[in-house]
Amino acid sequence: MRIMILDSGRGHNAALVEDLRTELGLEENDEIIWLARELPKELLPVTTHLLAQNTLGLLGRTLHVQTLIGGPGAKYDIGAAAIRRTNAKIEANHRQSDAEEDEDVLGMPSEQFEEMLPESVQDHEHFKDEHAGGATPDEENAAALSDRVAHSIKWRANRVRLAGKNFYRRGKASARRRINTSEVPPVVVARTALKKALPNIGTKFGLATAQSRDAIEHAASCDVVFSHDARSHKAAWLLAQRTPNPDVVVGVNAARRAIGERRARA
Repeated sequence: MRIMILDSGRGHNAALVEDLRTELGLEENDEIIWLARELPKELLPVTTHLLAQNTLGLLGRTLHVQTLIGGPGAKYDIGAAAIRRTNAKIEANHRQSDAEEDEDVLGMPSEQFEEMLPESVQDHEHFKDEHAGGATPDEENAAALSDRVAHSIKWRANRVRLAGKNFYRRGKASARRRINTSEVPPVVVARTALKKALPNIGTKFGLATAQSRDAIEHAASCDVVFSHDARSHKAAWLLAQRTPNPDVVVGVNAARRAIGERRARA
C-alpha cells in the first residue's frame, strides 16, 4: 500500500515519520511518499520525498529530496549535504540574532554607544587605559561617577526602548483583535478582501502542489492521501480534484480508517 503524507511545516525528522507509521498502523512493506514545503532536519525514512514551493510549482515540477530508503542509484535534486548546509545556515542566523540581542541592552554596538557619551567620559576612559594604576583619588572618584552616569543613561534608554516596544506590540494586538472580531459591514468586507488578496501559507502550498506534475502523478499512484497539518488541507483538496483514485482524508484518525478500509477491500 502507498500513502502520501502532506505537511507544510518545518523541522521534520525520522522520529516523526516513525510515529506516524505507528499511529496509522502501517506495515513494513507499506510505502510513504512525503510531500512537504520545507526541507527536513535530516533524511527521512520514506520511499519518495517531494518538495513543493511556489517558485518550483510555477515550473510544473517539484524537487526530489534524498531519503534513507533510497538506494545508491536513486536520483534526487537535494542531497544530505545540501540539507546539512541549509540547517547550519539557519542555526547560524539564529545564533547571530541571539548574539546581537545580548550584545548590548540598547540594541547597538558598544563602540557606537561610547561615541555617544560625553567627551569627559571618553577622555577619562582613554586616560585610564593609558595610565593604568596611576590614578589619583580624585580621578578614581571621577571614574566611579562617570561609570554611574553611563549606567544610568544606558538603563533609562533601555527602559524607554522596551516601553515603546511593548506599547507598539499591545497596540498592534489590540487593533488586530478589533478587526478580526468586528461585525461592521465595511470592516467585514475589507477583511474578506484582504484574506483573498494576501494568500497564506496554506494557499501557497496548495497552489504549488496543484501546479506540480510530479505531485499529481505520485498522488494518483497512492491508495490514501493524508493531510497531516491544517495548512496542507487546501493542497489535499486540490489533489482530490485532480486524482480520483486515492482516498483523500484529513487527520490521523480518518487516515487510519481509510487505510483499514483499503486493506479490507484488497
